Amino acid sequence: MLRSFMSGIAGLKSYQTKMDVIGNNVANVNTVGFKSSNVNFSDVFYQTTQSATSASTLNQKAGTNAKQIGYGSSVASINTNVATQGGSQTTNRALDLMINGNAFFIIGMDGQNYFTKNGAFDIDGAGYLSSESGGLVMGWGVDKETGNIVQDTVSPIHIWSAENMYAEPEATEATYFQGNIDSKDPDLENGKVLQMDFYDKDMMAAVLLDVSNTTVPMDFTRFEVTETAYSTVAENNRNALLDMKRIGVKFYLDDFGSGYSSFSTIRDFDFDVIKLDMGFVQKIGTSIKADGVIWSIITMAHTIGTKVVAEGAETQEQVDFLKDCGCDYIQGYYYSKPLPEHEFAELLNKTA
Repeated sequence: MLRSFMSGIAGLKSYQTKMDVIGNNVANVNTVGFKSSNVNFSDVFYQTTQSATSASTLNQKAGTNAKQIGYGSSVASINTNVATQGGSQTTNRALDLMINGNAFFIIGMDGQNYFTKNGAFDIDGAGYLSSESGGLVMGWGVDKETGNIVQDTVSPIHIWSAENMYAEPEATEATYFQGNIDSKDPDLENGKVLQMDFYDKDMMAAVLLDVSNTTVPMDFTRFEVTETAYSTVAENNRNALLDMKRIGVKFYLDDFGSGYSSFSTIRDFDFDVIKLDMGFVQKIGTSIKADGVIWSIITMAHTIGTKVVAEGAETQEQVDFLKDCGCDYIQGYYYSKPLPEHEFAELLNKTA
């Protein structure tokens, strides 16, 4: 009776080990690179009352199995799932990586390479991709001529290497736009404007050539340059702007005050007109400081011989204040919203 009782205890003890392994798996569900385990059992025999016999074709007698009395179960093995892919989790961190399938990351440390599923990496002070333990993440290199991966000896991945930080510029051969148009957009009737900023070292020279060959008088030719765009123009393109100005082209500085280099911009280039950003106009009447800034800008522009256009005027108060400051031109919804061509022609005829 006692032996029978102990057999049951052996089974419970083995099952307790299994539950310990399962609990450990659950506890490490958020552990990066954790390798789960599973338990295999084996039965335990303590007494054989009859040995097995083999079959006899001579006597035409079948064999018999051994008669064994069990003594419960034991843990045969605890297997670690080394190559099994774990679950994915979003961390919103660019250097937290996951590797698919039964592959591994290779980590180099102290002259040895190690394999791991843990993809929580960082960049060390020298710019190398590194693991939490301080090892360097290894990888294959790339053939600089073909761009193909060279499956050779692995080496440390240098994120901040010159070839990864810089690339030789290449000329753009084509640009494409794609997207969906909202059929309920009320502005579709009058047309939509899509703005694209692009840079080309030869663009201004091409524009200068086109302007020079046009039959339109230079006095009627205007270019608007945003403050931000002008700050990024290379020196040779600024020379092209000067060449166009010499032949009579007028330049307007758009969105004045919205960038970071307003005063240096009008100091370095002789703009004919500056367009005061609507952000200033919308602040008219809100404080003495806001009104003083606008008055100062208009006064300064007139001092250096530049005219001023105020953008975004919507109220009578704003228009009156701008006129009192001597603003040369005022535009905005106070006068009219953007109009189709035929309605604009009618408006001109009424005001003529």
